[in-house]
Amino acid sequence: MWPVLQRELREQARQPGTYWLRVIAAGVVILLFWLAWEREANGGQLNGRGYFMGLHRLLFLGIWLVAPVLTADCLSREKREGTLGLLFLTPLRPVDVVVGKAFVHALRGLVFVLAVIPIMIVPVLLGGVSWLDACRMMLLQLAALGMALAAGLSASAVTESWWQARMLAFAFAVLGAGVFVALHLGIHLLAILSRPAVPGIPDTAGGIVGLLWGNLLIRQGLFAGRGFDGLWQNWGGAGSNWNSVRLALWFWLAAWLSVGVAIRLAALGIQRTWRSQPSARVSAIRRIFTEVQVGRKWWRKRQVAILTANPVRWLQGRTWSARLGGWMVLGMTLTVVGVSFEAPRQTVEVIGFFARVLLLGAAAFAAAASFRVERETGALELWLVTPLSPGTVVRGRLAGLAAQFFVPAVLLAALPPLRWIGRAMLGQVPRSPLPPVDWLLAVWIAATLVFGLGLALSRLSFVTAFALGWVAHHAPFVVSATLDWVNDAAQKRWNVGLPHWNFDEFMTWFSGLLACGVSLWGAWFARRQLAERRFIPEGASPGLWSLAKLREVRAP
Repeated sequence: MWPVLQRELREQARQPGTYWLRVIAAGVVILLFWLAWEREANGGQLNGRGYFMGLHRLLFLGIWLVAPVLTADCLSREKREGTLGLLFLTPLRPVDVVVGKAFVHALRGLVFVLAVIPIMIVPVLLGGVSWLDACRMMLLQLAALGMALAAGLSASAVTESWWQARMLAFAFAVLGAGVFVALHLGIHLLAILSRPAVPGIPDTAGGIVGLLWGNLLIRQGLFAGRGFDGLWQNWGGAGSNWNSVRLALWFWLAAWLSVGVAIRLAALGIQRTWRSQPSARVSAIRRIFTEVQVGRKWWRKRQVAILTANPVRWLQGRTWSARLGGWMVLGMTLTVVGVSFEAPRQTVEVIGFFARVLLLGAAAFAAAASFRVERETGALELWLVTPLSPGTVVRGRLAGLAAQFFVPAVLLAALPPLRWIGRAMLGQVPRSPLPPVDWLLAVWIAATLVFGLGLALSRLSFVTAFALGWVAHHAPFVVSATLDWVNDAAQKRWNVGLPHWNFDEFMTWFSGLLACGVSLWGAWFARRQLAERRFIPEGASPGLWSLAKLREVRAP
């Protein structure tokens, strides 16, 4: 195990993403904390404990978004490059390889958490937070970190493809979050059942679970209806006592026990799959879900037309991972639209918010990963030797990405009027007039695709490119909030400024202009990177780098 640890530590120490991970984590948290602080200065009612809980929620969300990506490719990359078999020629056991990989990436995840710790000290200094609260929250964060890393590790053990590893990592992260909540509720349920009955608490397991689940949602501010302000509120919950710390410790032990089970299963997975071909049953199932079963003639004609028009567009839609990702996004969007017809308005707002966040995240993920395989195999440089121009390559890849996200973007942008029309057709006469289409969401989805495509051809790591593409749509709000604060402070202190300043109107127009700006920059930057071969790593000879990275590309 120690040789693997030393090798991975040396490799990760040379990666620029290790440094930028800490910078981005601390920078985002500082920015959001500053915005909450300024809103408090303008008439809010927050305290140190509210700030502490808000930072805890942000860190918890960041762990489940970032940690699975850190370990998603640690084992699948060894399979692709053929080095996993070389490790098995040594006295190392499969569990040694998995533990060595997991330990190094756990250090990267721990650095992600430690980068936020100095900011979380500020609410402690403001008062209202005890050291018992800090211990309890740290145990919960470390438990979430372990389970999120285990989700990516499990995905990396069962596949070789870079795309499949990322997609499975997020799917396993959702399952891991469900296990996390189940363990949390289960331990609290056992604690309540093991003590005498307390007035006000149900005496049945189902009633207790319902009460715990409702309290959990309220504590996280998910259904508080306060938006950004609700994130920083102290909604009550576990008290600052030894009993809450003891329950958090038991929960931490249970979570890391499940991490150990995941590591053991990952070791068994790579031992069985690192050199074996898929079985006939697995191949048959894959053909069912990846090959066209109805309308094959029409499909072939359409593919021939796309291939003739732009081969890059044809290659983008040919992989099964792109098709599966498109169908998953479309299924999520249709589910949201269907639920919105009957659900109350507040529930629709919460579901629509998460759907928009996930759709923008999926667009940023697909764009940031669009040229990764071609860069690793050297196929991208071979494309540029052909008569394909850089503009043709960029347009083809954008067309392929647009085909995946066009329908979901239109449905989510038109969700308010669709809900209004659907409720009217069901006999529920709406009281408000027909709401407009959220054109800003559609514009930013398109901008995220173009901007992420430009970042994909830069020398940034995938995690950095993905994070920048995902948070780009928050820039208009941050800039508008900053200008609003400056204008308000200038009016109060020096009686200068813009008295008729309209925050919402400015943010809307500025957001649209910024989306157009980042789209133009992304298209120009992508074409320049391809034309000048700037996507090749520094210090590598273009020809030798292509020959060294070129591998056999098997058709899906």
